[in-house]
Amino acid sequence: MINVNKSDFRLLKKWKVRKERRCKDKGKVCFDIHDKKAIIYVHDKPIPDDFFLHEYLHIALQEYSSLRRGSKKAYDAEEVLIQDICRLFRDKTTEGS
Repeated sequence: MINVNKSDFRLLKKWKVRKERRCKDKGKVCFDIHDKKAIIYVHDKPIPDDFFLHEYLHIALQEYSSLRRGSKKAYDAEEVLIQDICRLFRDKTTEGS
């Protein structure tokens, strides 16, 4: 399991993210970009190793997409997201070394 949390993505600093098991929408994320809230609906069955990484990336990309393209804020957000992804990859690939 790739262990990731909201705090691994600086773009999600202002977001409220919760995980929920009781719903028909298992295995996906639903979000409200205006209120910066998201719910990750977790599988009852064994989940893929990258499930939470996958869902947090969906939320982070929604936050990035909400910014005005071409603005300094959008450029900075893109840079932060890429740095966070690279750091996660580096950290997770060196954990067992």
